[in-house]
Amino acid sequence: MNAKRNIWQPLRLLMATALSLSLLSVAVYTVAASYFAQYKDGEMVRISFEAEDNAGYSSLSLLAHLHDYALQICCSHSFTTVVAPGDRDGNAGRFSLQPSDNIVKGNYRSELRLLSNPLKHETWYQISVFVPPEWQDSTVKVVAMQWHGTRDFLLGEPGRMPPLEITIVDDQWLIQKAFDDKVVSTTDRLGNVEAIVPLAKVQLEKGRWLDWIIQTRWSSSDDGRLAIWLNGEQIVDDQGPNAHKDLTGPYLKAGVYVPSWGYEGTEPQIAERTLYFDNIQMIQATNALDLSNDRSGLATR
Repeated sequence: MNAKRNIWQPLRLLMATALSLSLLSVAVYTVAASYFAQYKDGEMVRISFEAEDNAGYSSLSLLAHLHDYALQICCSHSFTTVVAPGDRDGNAGRFSLQPSDNIVKGNYRSELRLLSNPLKHETWYQISVFVPPEWQDSTVKVVAMQWHGTRDFLLGEPGRMPPLEITIVDDQWLIQKAFDDKVVSTTDRLGNVEAIVPLAKVQLEKGRWLDWIIQTRWSSSDDGRLAIWLNGEQIVDDQGPNAHKDLTGPYLKAGVYVPSWGYEGTEPQIAERTLYFDNIQMIQATNALDLSNDRSGLATR
């Protein structure tokens, strides 16, 4: 009897230690996600691509709040600060992607990213984009802006379709949302989500600056809210689910991302994909700028 006790006591101790470590890992992950990985109400980020910008190259430095945003690029040509094209003063960020580029984060991309925004809180974004006149139309999707889901790694979740995408296909801007109300997303559906919903299609304009304003309340349930204005005209007014059921909400990524190049091969006729960005803002607050009614509240140069 004593021998049996001697055998089981170390095993119980080992199991208890493993359980404690697992619970500690979950607690640390929860605290990190809640306090470091997402913005708090009242916080604001502005990216002007001027000298005062505080850019980094690591998601870890972004999580540590050492930088305002992180660049995900492979090469010297992937991102440059240039004199803004068109009728805009000051600088702009030039994001460029070539078929010969090295893979970044699993695919062909030249992007910046922010931290996550919390679920069930109101957030406003503004992004100015310039599509150059020489842009070649193609049926292959180019992601200019995406709000990327923050999957719960400890639950073993797969990658999923972003909660919001603003993309270029042919000569159109396409806007779609995706959501999943499962605690753990699975791979048995398209995009590994509950649904993918097209929201709008807008004619692509080249050679001029386009000002996007996005208002969100990220949620995987019916209290979600998504409104989008393009050059002052509302093009999306959507109520309902628009996120995944994660610990933290989506995070903004902007630049040039062509997922099909990684999955299906590059396009022989496309030598380069380039977009220009300026005046990227994120305001984590209810009616922070009320941009839908009064664009004078928007910070400008």
